[in-house]
Amino acid sequence: MMSRNSLFCMAIGLSVLMFLMSGCVEKSEVPKATQALPTVPVPPTSEQSIKTDQKLRWAPPKIENPITIELGEGFTQNRLDVDKDYILKLPAKRKTGATVVVGGRNIVIMGGYITIPVMSDQKDDAYRRALYFAKTVGTVHVEGVLIDNSGNSDFDGICINAPEAIVQIQNCRIIGLTGFYTGFHSDIVQPWGGVKELRIDRLTGSTNYQGLQLEPGLGPIGSAEISHADFKFLPNSHQKTSYMIWLTKKDGSLAYPVSFEDVYVIPREGQTAGQTVWPHVEMPQAVAAVQNGKEVSWPALKIIKGLVTEGTPPGGEFVPEGVAGLNYHSPGYTSTK
Repeated sequence: MMSRNSLFCMAIGLSVLMFLMSGCVEKSEVPKATQALPTVPVPPTSEQSIKTDQKLRWAPPKIENPITIELGEGFTQNRLDVDKDYILKLPAKRKTGATVVVGGRNIVIMGGYITIPVMSDQKDDAYRRALYFAKTVGTVHVEGVLIDNSGNSDFDGICINAPEAIVQIQNCRIIGLTGFYTGFHSDIVQPWGGVKELRIDRLTGSTNYQGLQLEPGLGPIGSAEISHADFKFLPNSHQKTSYMIWLTKKDGSLAYPVSFEDVYVIPREGQTAGQTVWPHVEMPQAVAAVQNGKEVSWPALKIIKGLVTEGTPPGGEFVPEGVAGLNYHSPGYTSTK
């Protein structure tokens, strides 16, 4: 028979064992904001290893007590408080409708898939913008979003009317856009109402009409930084009055600094990259672009840094198929600012 001391020691031992098996430290609940901002990438395939494991330049803004909004699959319009931060979640399935966001301080969108259906009777342009931000006053972070023309409509990719906001567009793929000079002027990205800072890192786009429409005459632009981006005109693109990268007012004057790093353009058939940017190579020397081989720059406009290269990136598209869209995973960031 065991002594009373032996039984007491055995009870203590069993209690300790049960405590260890249950976990000696209680797990704390992960805040929803952290859950909505994944930073660990899915291991890339061998053919995408160069592209998808590269960290992005700008991290999402620091958000305080964010409000999470689950967006519907069709047209959505949300009016947000400029004193509050938000996480906007695109649907788990393809969103077939425009996304209008008015107001808000800091806004984060991570992943998702948007297209716009045909709307022959819809005259309100708000229904023709995959993402539209207006009157935002903080930082808008759009990452890992796929926008395509599977809905067979003419529409804009990302539009901005927020002269007080910083807008970050990273790891996005905006492809297949169509438009017409006598119809809807479709753009990949257009801050037609102004933006404080436009930041683009890793963007792949294609269109038969217009790419980056960054004309400051449409709205004040504080600055634009564009890196690791590739754009191409689609076959049968006959819109001679449209441009893949438009940087200045119509007279060639420029009111804001622009920088390019690893930016590539495939011009429409019969043109060079120097003819598909604005200012282009045929404008007055005081503002004209200069094409040297495959490289296009603006030496007369000292405020434009870097250059644009005709052709495709050596490693292929910066945001290949399968990177942006549903179930997106972020590769992380090189900066926390």
